[in-house]
Amino acid sequence: MFLYCPPKSSYWGHTITSQEDLAAFFDAYFDRVECDQPGTRVMTWKTSVLPNTDWPEECLKPEGQRWQRLLFIVTGDRLSFPLGMVFPISPQEPASYEFLRRFSQAAPFKMSPKHFQVGVLGKTSLLAWRRPNRDVAARLQEVLVRRSPAQTAASSLQVKRKTLAPPGREISEKKPNRGNPDEMMAGTAEGPKAFTQQLQDMEEKAARLALVRDKENVPYDVLNEGLRLCHLTWDDWDGYVKAVSVAQEYMKTKLKDPANVRALGLVKEAEELFWKKQYDECFQKISEAAALDPDYVPRVEDCRKAIEIEKRKGPVSLTRAINRILFPRLRKLGFHQAYGDDSPEWNELHSQLVRINSHGREGHMDMCRSRWGRTLDLSVSRIGSDGEYQGLDLSTVGLEPESLRYLNQKEADAMLKRVAAAFEGPILDWLEEVE
Repeated sequence: MFLYCPPKSSYWGHTITSQEDLAAFFDAYFDRVECDQPGTRVMTWKTSVLPNTDWPEECLKPEGQRWQRLLFIVTGDRLSFPLGMVFPISPQEPASYEFLRRFSQAAPFKMSPKHFQVGVLGKTSLLAWRRPNRDVAARLQEVLVRRSPAQTAASSLQVKRKTLAPPGREISEKKPNRGNPDEMMAGTAEGPKAFTQQLQDMEEKAARLALVRDKENVPYDVLNEGLRLCHLTWDDWDGYVKAVSVAQEYMKTKLKDPANVRALGLVKEAEELFWKKQYDECFQKISEAAALDPDYVPRVEDCRKAIEIEKRKGPVSLTRAINRILFPRLRKLGFHQAYGDDSPEWNELHSQLVRINSHGREGHMDMCRSRWGRTLDLSVSRIGSDGEYQGLDLSTVGLEPESLRYLNQKEADAMLKRVAAAFEGPILDWLEEVE
């Protein structure tokens, strides 16, 4: 496996060359899981585009599938993936590097080989990320560094001389060598024809969007506001193109009124003030915008709730709270750490717990801090009588997603007490049902 993870100084993102290309790029490589906030995308890989898969066994279990999700954040003309981008492909397979070459060429942002790490399983079967060795680093450098056509031709000609030219035969400088497609694509599940078709599909989608897109009169930020005000959603590319057309026409008509233009400007100012934590000024700007444009009246209440949430936030030590409130009660129920030494203290490196019920059947649980923070990410499963994993819908035992959220230490403690009570009651009963 590979992890593409820019350093913390680059978490604010890569520059996007084209918003339209970004949408086509997402559609070609990823499936959308959820989108909780504007600009946030939670995605998973389309397995059909991967030349091979190299997920660790723990990531394939029901309680570990959350690690297969990728978080992308679009902010204006920048794209960031603060938790890194995992490529579940093998560093030993030649097809993996050809896939990375195609991926980086299709990506509407520049990727650097120096930001790659390689996943290694340790003695305790835990996945750790390490710097690539010299061979892997050289191959990443070769497939990811974008060179000029002249450099590419010269390098290709040199490789041809060393590896493919029969002894005594010279290769003409005038005839550029394009490599052997069969050798270049060896081991690739898709093959060159499938990749060519994929590029053609992306170009076709971009062309369909270009037919309706009016960048001059409706910039990207204005288009996003239109999509939000019209409450438009879509399931496929055709739906997105239709939504863009509707939102553009709506904003063109709307912004003919100077009062609406002023309201839009106030909303943008309010968003900037919110991220600067100037909440009173932010609320004032939103209120002024709502007075000018009725479309923004609901945004006033949304802003008030968002400000209340921000003001409730405080420092939280989740690990200490789990060891103080929840973990001792879980151990009394028979849970122990699934891997490594059975430590009397819980930590996120050994977050998976296991319990054997009275009939000898395994029950599993995994908990950790959510990838987005301020939420306990909890999953519970069991091995049924048929030997298959069965996941528990936590909402059926009183643990809806909202009940696992917290903003400060007091709320985190109360949340963990709710979780402990659920384990001692309905969850324990569910785990004991299997014979």
